[in-house]
Amino acid sequence: MLDKIHESHLGIVKCKSRARDVLFWIGMGQDIEDKAKSCGLCAQRQSLNAKEPMLMPEIQERPWTNVKIWIYIDELVSDNGPQFPSLEFKRFATEYRFKHTTSRPHYAQSNGQAERSVQTVKKLIMKSKDLHKALLDYRNTPLDIDLSPAQLFLNRRLKTSLPTSLPLLMPQNINNREILKKLEIRQRKTKTNYDKHCGPELKHLKQGDSVVMYTDGKWKAVKIMQKTPHSSLLCSTNVRWQTLQKKP
Repeated sequence: MLDKIHESHLGIVKCKSRARDVLFWIGMGQDIEDKAKSCGLCAQRQSLNAKEPMLMPEIQERPWTNVKIWIYIDELVSDNGPQFPSLEFKRFATEYRFKHTTSRPHYAQSNGQAERSVQTVKKLIMKSKDLHKALLDYRNTPLDIDLSPAQLFLNRRLKTSLPTSLPLLMPQNINNREILKKLEIRQRKTKTNYDKHCGPELKHLKQGDSVVMYTDGKWKAVKIMQKTPHSSLLCSTNVRWQTLQKKP
């Protein structure tokens, strides 16, 4: 009966509606759902997931605790470039005692801070005559929390080509608690706006799970070979479960 219900591959909701019109057995709804989710043909022809709610990174209490790989350490966040899984880089991380976290494969948005920094620097390279001077100006420009990256890191402004009085270049007493509070408010506001257009949180993945991944214009069956911090959640738009349960 499950094969007949799903023979047209109409999807979970329509299959349930069609079956309830003429059939009944205990647990029928769940059996139909499991049947549809384990269908390889449906998995290869499905649409992309809705975005998952934003994951909020922990706000660090001191500079250089968490470093994105592009612009500049307890934790280093990078993409999945071939240099990072290398044995040499793993030894480097172990010797210097920092944690290395990678973004989700085929989902650059999960490493949003670094990706945004790449865009910023690329524009500076294309538009500026002197890249070093442009980077100096960028690091000395106030953010939306009224302090510049230089002030957050060095507790002072940097001297640039803009005329600046001596008192403004002196070290400052910055209230770290107030900064953390402002960063948290900004982060929560960003998450609230982002989550308005997201679907529900997706299931957790573990090593050995079978999923289908959308790549090169189609869905492909793959298996989770290694669990990393950012792949522990099935949270990108291009990955779905492929359940392997068999039903009568």
